[in-house]
Amino acid sequence: CSTAQLYNIPIISAFSWSIIDLRSGVLLKGKDPNCRLEIASLTKVMTCYVTLKIMRLLFINTSTLTLEVPHRAAAVCGTRANLSEGDRLTIDQLLYGLMLPSGNDAALTLAEGCGKLVIDTWENNAELKTRIKKRFNLQTVKTLAKQDPIELFVRYMNRVATKLGMSSTTYSNPHGLADKANKSTGVDLGKLVHRAKQVPLIAKIVKTVEYSCAAFGPKGVKKYFTWTNTNMLLKEGYDGFKTGITPNAGPCLIATKEYRGVKLSLIHISEPTRPHYNSYAVLGLKKK
Repeated sequence: CSTAQLYNIPIISAFSWSIIDLRSGVLLKGKDPNCRLEIASLTKVMTCYVTLKIMRLLFINTSTLTLEVPHRAAAVCGTRANLSEGDRLTIDQLLYGLMLPSGNDAALTLAEGCGKLVIDTWENNAELKTRIKKRFNLQTVKTLAKQDPIELFVRYMNRVATKLGMSSTTYSNPHGLADKANKSTGVDLGKLVHRAKQVPLIAKIVKTVEYSCAAFGPKGVKKYFTWTNTNMLLKEGYDGFKTGITPNAGPCLIATKEYRGVKLSLIHISEPTRPHYNSYAVLGLKKK
């Protein structure tokens, strides 16, 4: 069916909004869908996607490998998964802590941990050097070996964005805290969600309303975490994807849903009101 048949588009208050065909990543309808704006924690979709790409690259089992929460992750401001310095969680657990409560602490833990794994593998595993070389600039790995693993991770986020055709996107950090260089567009984010939704673990995480897990503190003491998804539309028939908000970006949202047989991704950037409920307006839906 046509876009016109699907939607009776009302006035939407978001500075930029887009309706994307989730199966193809193609823009169906929108307002300023190519406008570059700060995207707050929508950044974490790429962080999640890149983490799993690196794990596949290094043949790492995400359900068993643990990462230690570094000091700068435990001290970060903004939304958190309530991690403490020295906690150890599996990659899978950290991904839930990243995507459900939108944990900036989980984002930095994953970025630093993945960056260190790439550097350590480059230096110590001759068999995987070729795989790393194909995906990371050789000089970059050598240069950053004694520098910041988070910077290496962010550079890879940008390389992946380029490969996905996200030509208007630049990442400056893995969490989305306010930064004028951390920008994207509705069209670019649609391309990312199109790919990310095809990863089974990501699809599972983003539709999870609540997640509980057990991890270990710095002295081996067992700790328990329960995280609730910030995406309120999950209880209203949507099946993902990510929320975000900073003072500069305003409230932002990516939400996915099958509607009249078409799988859609709805993207709001800089929404003056609550984007969770304006997603109904975009589709002309009534809350049930």
